[in-house]
Amino acid sequence: MNKIISLFLTIFPLFYFSQKENVTTSQASYPVTETKEYKKGSKKNNNTIFFEVHPEQKISKLFNERCYLEKNEDYFTAYIINDNDFCFELTLQDGDLFIIQEAQNRNGEWIPIEHWIYSDCGNSYDNSLILAPKTSASFPVKIQKGDFKTKIRLKMKDLRSKNIYYSKSFEGMINQSAFKNPDWKKPDHGYSHLSYFDEK
Repeated sequence: MNKIISLFLTIFPLFYFSQKENVTTSQASYPVTETKEYKKGSKKNNNTIFFEVHPEQKISKLFNERCYLEKNEDYFTAYIINDNDFCFELTLQDGDLFIIQEAQNRNGEWIPIEHWIYSDCGNSYDNSLILAPKTSASFPVKIQKGDFKTKIRLKMKDLRSKNIYYSKSFEGMINQSAFKNPDWKKPDHGYSHLSYFDEK
């Protein structure tokens, strides 16, 4: 019995770290604030859920304290807006929106540069973001860094409906090593916590 346990303790770390080494994207986290009234701008976005991305707008000190961010200068502010005439509810995971970043490669293809990790704890999904009509909520977006200039967008999953929402693209700099490894795939042995929101 001791030999079996010893063999497992030897093989499991090797399997775990080989899977981890295959992942080149960084883990996403998008804590969201309380909602507030959305003051409609000049753009027409009637009857939809959409994003406003403001790379030039740095996050506030209050945001930093509420969301436990490391450095303000590493993030900018984005908004999720409900321009419908009815409430829109999004399940959160530990207070986070289900969002990852994608970027265009040299061929113009959208490739994930972040991944999501689903929680095993049922309590992680107890809270929701409820957007009343014509309201918005803000969240911090991690600023990517590197020497490759490209377009970036946000990809959000609605856990209830399974719908996917995209932001408009914005310019940024990334490391090309941050793109999802084309050789990565979900393990065949069962459920994987890691996701690029492409599961059916």
